[in-house]
Amino acid sequence: MSNKKGFTLIELLIVIVIIGILSVAVVPKVLDYPKKARDAQRKQSIATLQTAMSMALSESSTITGVNSNNSTCLDNTALATALKPYLNGNLPVDPLPQKYFGTTTCNNYWYVIAVDPQDPNHITDYAFIAALETNSGNYDNNQRPSASDLINIDTSSKTTGKYYIVKATGL
Repeated sequence: MSNKKGFTLIELLIVIVIIGILSVAVVPKVLDYPKKARDAQRKQSIATLQTAMSMALSESSTITGVNSNNSTCLDNTALATALKPYLNGNLPVDPLPQKYFGTTTCNNYWYVIAVDPQDPNHITDYAFIAALETNSGNYDNNQRPSASDLINIDTSSKTTGKYYIVKATGL
């Protein structure tokens, strides 16, 4: 009588198939976690920008030299300079720096400012935006939303397509 120990070929194949099915179901979800973490950091950065803007506007409702009624990179602007004291001297930096929208490097953060027509330095509305990695939807990844898209969005914060938008109106 033979007393062989080990697994049969059928048993091994069944185990390999089960492992294959589990890996097909689990791996794509695990691969999205770094993207979701970076998007969470971007949302936090936008919230920090909103807090800094609120603090800046509580001291003065005017910021000289801001670009108005246009979706503009936050980097190297008058608004960025005005917000730096409220951000410990540093603008948020994207967790995965890339070039977006052609040759413009925006660190993934943009703003739109609406100003009073009688006083072009008086800010009446603003919105901050960050490009996200995990959401898909309305906007083409090669073109950021227009100023009217940002100011006219119907909530104070929203994930729309590939963007996270935070705004304040009626200031």
